[in-house]
Amino acid sequence: MALLYERESYKLRGLWMKVYNNLGPGLKESIYANAFEELLKQEKVPYQREPNLTVRFNGRKVGDYRPDFLVYGKIIVELKSLLQNPRTQIQRIYQYLKASKYKLGFMVNFGCPNLQIIRRIYDKNQIR
Repeated sequence: MALLYERESYKLRGLWMKVYNNLGPGLKESIYANAFEELLKQEKVPYQREPNLTVRFNGRKVGDYRPDFLVYGKIIVELKSLLQNPRTQIQRIYQYLKASKYKLGFMVNFGCPNLQIIRRIYDKNQIR
């Protein structure tokens, strides 16, 4: 079975590694977001920063949320700079996917001594 959005995921991982290797851990989240955005522009990767995404329930709009990035028009990205394993943030990315039309999301934590990249998939037809 092929990895969902394999080429795009590989590219994004490389960009996050570049940011982390250059800046190191523990800075403010906004600094990492700005650096990531610079690399997206440089590499001509299509993205939106903090897009307004609609949350639906029973086919009706019940709210909005704003992930840090929507990349390639199909991958939600949340960036964090936390010292500990961000379990609630990991659950949040899953909930964003569940409430939207998107299937793949990443939570990237730059705050730990080692870069944390958590990948979550939500497919309404096949929950994993």
